[in-house]
Amino acid sequence: MRFFSLLTSGKTKKIFVIALFFSVAIVGAYCYLWVEIIQKNQNIGILLGEAEALNLEKEIFSSVKEKVAETMPMREKLTEFFIPKDGVVSFLNTVQTLGAGNKLEFKVGSVAIEDEAGAPDSFENVKLNVDAEGTWDDLYRFATLAELMPFKVSVDQIDLEIVPKEISNTSKKTVTPAIQRWTGKISLRVLKLK
Repeated sequence: MRFFSLLTSGKTKKIFVIALFFSVAIVGAYCYLWVEIIQKNQNIGILLGEAEALNLEKEIFSSVKEKVAETMPMREKLTEFFIPKDGVVSFLNTVQTLGAGNKLEFKVGSVAIEDEAGAPDSFENVKLNVDAEGTWDDLYRFATLAELMPFKVSVDQIDLEIVPKEISNTSKKTVTPAIQRWTGKISLRVLKLK
């Protein structure tokens, strides 16, 4: 089967071939544009995804900023439960004032600072050994009030002993004081911010 008969002129054949090539070129251009449109749509999809991710990140960041602002009073109150970085001296003065306020003969034996095992990056333990002498009620009140201070205070150890009765040299009699005196060795541990 032939496309052209013998009677068809050469000019018609040329026009047909030109139209055929032009049609193929147009189809090729359409395919090229189609591929470009698909690529552009993919790029637009990627950019939309990135824009949505950035928008979501911005929303999360703003909600975190709101939470930080909302919890500021609570976090400030929480830091009051620990000795501040430079507050060891004021804490020791507070403990001495507490001892003097309870009518105790009071002496700070030693102070040591060690890392807290549970959070060594944030906290330290201030270990305080106190020697005190006074009545049973005064020593008990001091230990109780020390635990009730607005810090995380733990009484690790407390040793109490009755002060021996005095013996008078002149009459060789034992003199019993009106109020029995006690000596105490108290070991306190307090959390301190690093």
